[in-house]
Amino acid sequence: MAFSRTEDGDEVFPEDVQATMPTLGEVPYAISNFNNEVSFDVDGDKVMWQGGQYFFKLATIQSAIQEKGFSVNVDMTGRKLMGASAFMVQPTYLDFESFDFIPYVVIHQLLITKSFTLKAEVKDDWNSFGGIEKVCGLSATNEELPVSPEQTFIVDDSELVDATPGDYNVIIGYFLNGSEDNNMLITSLAKVRMVENKQTINVYYVDLVNIPDKTKDDLQPSDGKILENQTQTFTGQGDEDYHNELWGEENGFEIYEYDQGAKLGTYVGGQPAKDYYVYLIHKIEKSMKIIK
Repeated sequence: MAFSRTEDGDEVFPEDVQATMPTLGEVPYAISNFNNEVSFDVDGDKVMWQGGQYFFKLATIQSAIQEKGFSVNVDMTGRKLMGASAFMVQPTYLDFESFDFIPYVVIHQLLITKSFTLKAEVKDDWNSFGGIEKVCGLSATNEELPVSPEQTFIVDDSELVDATPGDYNVIIGYFLNGSEDNNMLITSLAKVRMVENKQTINVYYVDLVNIPDKTKDDLQPSDGKILENQTQTFTGQGDEDYHNELWGEENGFEIYEYDQGAKLGTYVGGQPAKDYYVYLIHKIEKSMKIIK
């Protein structure tokens, strides 16, 4: 089982983290009952007595969790794994009618990645720290230390080589405390959405019929009727400016108010379509009748 140490005490990690932990049968271990001699190489009688200590090597655990952004404790140099972890068996842990021995190992979630969006045109030119939510080192006393996200690097982005717009996985990692030992390589999977560097703009025209009793800034499409046949839709490359000629003034309407983006703006590549509204009122033409 895995737990973390916090200011409020020890906390057990949730089930999805526990599922990454190896079983005791997969981890080299040794038992010491009545003295301080511990050997991992001697096949002796594996009997645990009350007050005994159960030692297990951390390398096997590290190899199982390091690809999920976790690490076990490090030694005093901060650049190597602690050699082994000991679990003291106290009488309160033992129930001889229903024996259940579960050693707990302290682990640290040091690397957390996040999903991000990448434009197809620059898929070969991106920085790993754009996908980092958290990255930390460990002090000599195994307290988390801040680490610059710029120290992370791309471990595997092979899915992006021939990628077209869609969802893909990349692996981001860093060497814990600068150690280039593969046991200290902490990695995490990040999801990336590949998008085209384009955006669509929709301009809707709303016939107000009667001017509502509200300020122009508070107008909503529901204040009138959308003229479905007059909708303008145009698409352009990201970062390019656009200028749109508004409809209505030559067709018996007056433009009462409009969103600035309906007339001009800049395409934002890879973003969802953007909707803008133009509010129209009926043009009133004055006439003069001459009486003879």
